Amino acid sequence: MSTGGNIINALELLKKDHTKVLKKLIEHHAGEEEEMFPLARKTMSESEFEELGEKMQARKKELIAG
Repeated sequence: MSTGGNIINALELLKKDHTKVLKKLIEHHAGEEEEMFPLARKTMSESEFEELGEKMQARKKELIAG
């Protein structure tokens, strides 16, 4: 196999590894949120919880906009 082919194979393996790590990070983050939001709902007033949601949505829009 050519050197170029070896480099492509190495890059494909690296991409797969990064994808696996990203998947694990996302799953961990989602698990934290599943624990965090019920606790927030219990400990915050309704208005505080709604304000948190509004801030999170605004931040999401900022991140998507770049």
